[in-house]
Amino acid sequence: MKFTLVFPDKKRKTIRLGERQGVTTLLKHLPNGTNIKHPRRDTKVCGHKRRLLGKTFNDGDILNIVYKDHTSVRRLRRDLPTSNEECMISLSKDSKRAKMPCGHAITPQSLYDYCWSELENGKTEIKCPYVLNAKAETCNSLWSFDAITKFANMNKKEKKTIENKTFTNKMKITNQKIPDVNTMISLLHKSPKTVIYDISCPLRRACPKCYSIIEHTGGCRSMCCEYPGCGYVFCFLCLSQGALCSYNCKTVPQQFALL
Repeated sequence: MKFTLVFPDKKRKTIRLGERQGVTTLLKHLPNGTNIKHPRRDTKVCGHKRRLLGKTFNDGDILNIVYKDHTSVRRLRRDLPTSNEECMISLSKDSKRAKMPCGHAITPQSLYDYCWSELENGKTEIKCPYVLNAKAETCNSLWSFDAITKFANMNKKEKKTIENKTFTNKMKITNQKIPDVNTMISLLHKSPKTVIYDISCPLRRACPKCYSIIEHTGGCRSMCCEYPGCGYVFCFLCLSQGALCSYNCKTVPQQFALL
C-alpha cells in the first residue's frame, strides 16, 4: 500500500507500507497521539501504527498529519505541600496548587511562567506577587532558587538556564563586563571544599552585591569584597550582610538562591 503524508509544514512524503524503509519512515514520523486528517474520517495514531493504517485507509490515500500538542502541564511533586486556595496568577482551581513558603498558592506552570517573565524583565530576585489588599500591596516575600525549582518541577536543563539568566542579570545591574556565564557558574558549582571553624564550605563564593568570585584563602568567615567600588562585607558561610548572623551561623546555603 502507498500513502502520501502531508505534514504541517506542507512537505509531502510518499511511503509504501510493504517496504522496510517505508515502515521505518512511518514509525519515525507518526508518534502516538498524532491526528491523521482524511476527507472521509479522522484517526488518532495509537498502538500498532502499521496495522492501524492498513485497516483504516486505502491504497493511494493522501493523509494530512497534525502532530499532538506536546505542551505539557507541569504537575506538582507529591512530596510538596499543597493549597486549597486559587492560583494567585491564573486564579485556577483545576490543577494542584503549591503552597509556597510564604503560604500563598500557585500552580507549577504559573510559577514557571512568572519566574521567566521576571527574569526576562531583568529582575534578579523572584518575589511573591500575591495581592494582599485593595491598595494593590503585594506579599513581596523572596522565593529562594531551591523553592522555585522544586515547586515549578524544573528539570536539570531548566535549572541551569535560570542560573545563567539570573547571573547575567546581576552582572548587568552592577555594570560589570559579563564573562562567560557557564564558566563562572561552573567555578562555583565545581568549587573544592574548605573548612571554616569546623564547618565545611565551598572554597569559592560570589559576592552577594557585585557577584565577583572570591576564594577563601584563610582567616575568619568575615569577608570584604575588594572589587573596585564594592567593599561589601558579608559572612562567607551564610552570605548574610555584615554581622547580621553574629557569625554563629551553621548552615551553608547554595550560592544561587536568587538572593
